[in-house]
Parts: sequence; C-alpha cells; structure tokens
Amino acid sequence: MENQNELINDHSQHAPAMNEVAAARLLDLSVATLRAWRHRKQGPRFVKFGRSVRYLAADLKAFIEGSRR
Repeated sequence: MENQNELINDHSQHAPAMNEVAAARLLDLSVATLRAWRHRKQGPRFVKFGRSVRYLAADLKAFIEGSRR
C-alpha cells in the first residue's frame, strides 16, 4: 500500500492525469478490469476527454484509501 502511494505521488508530480494502461499498472490490475468497472460504474473516478479516458492521481489515491479493509 505504501509503495502504491509513493508511485501515485511521484506520478502526480510529472503528469496531472494518466491513461488506463498507466492506472492499471499502478493498481496492479488489468486494463480490462478498469474498463469493466467503468461500465458498471465501479472503481476509481475517471475523466473523459472526448473518447480518451484519464485517471487523476488524487482519485486513484482516494480509491486505494477507500478500499482498505
């Protein structure tokens, strides 16, 4: 968990948003999982620019924190 937060913080300093491949890699999930979650209105928040999907580092961090059990 700590390592993911470090990756998110590092990424947010370089780019304000990341594509679904980068987000999936950061969360250690498949792109297909993120797509399925978007379709079911689950998972982390995302932003659409036309047809492009982007994930904000702050939203990924909030999703990770909210997923703790």
